[in-house]
Amino acid sequence: MVQKQSDSSLRFERKYIIEKGYSYIFSDFLENNFFKKAYQSRIVNSIYFDNFEHEAISENLSGVSIRKKTRLRWYDDKKINLNLEIKYKNNMMNSKKIQKQGVFKSLTELNFFLKKNFLTLANGVSQPMEPILKIRYHRKYFISKCENYRATVDSEINVSDIYGNFNFGREMHFKDDVMEYKYPSNKDHIFRKEIFLLKNPFRLQKSSKYVSGYLNLKDAGLK
Repeated sequence: MVQKQSDSSLRFERKYIIEKGYSYIFSDFLENNFFKKAYQSRIVNSIYFDNFEHEAISENLSGVSIRKKTRLRWYDDKKINLNLEIKYKNNMMNSKKIQKQGVFKSLTELNFFLKKNFLTLANGVSQPMEPILKIRYHRKYFISKCENYRATVDSEINVSDIYGNFNFGREMHFKDDVMEYKYPSNKDHIFRKEIFLLKNPFRLQKSSKYVSGYLNLKDAGLK
């Protein structure tokens, strides 16, 4: 059912975390430093796949600088566009390939498709894979006045286990919210000199929703 594949160019991603419930501090900081809302906020859903050895998790925890992860992604829009994304990471630089899987009229129709195709959705990408977990969160979108940099603020982050024939367990809440700057790799030398970055009170941190979600499920005895 794959319709089309597209590639993204290399970009930097810089992440910051804050205690759950305080994401408004991120938003206020961005708006006070000439970032504006890029478009309407929305709910993001991602299903992460891994091989049977959970290599993507192991590489992240071991600090491997060049790695990739595979996920299905869709948004809670009136029409649900389902994409398979393969995200490549080299230190702080990222790119991704996107394969369109189809458009669905409702969550019921989407869930039927997932249950019917869950064994083959990510297979053939590189090696046999299985669905590991689902991440769901609220995302706000910002863009700088110069339009060189984008920023996102993610809150209400939840993880669910996946078991059986694509059944989802109860949601577990993350303890943190996340802000992220995203910009083309050729803008990095400019970004580092921006005044708003010098005023940024937040500490740059390594953050992966997939790994954090997996560790939360493991702590709960679900992995």
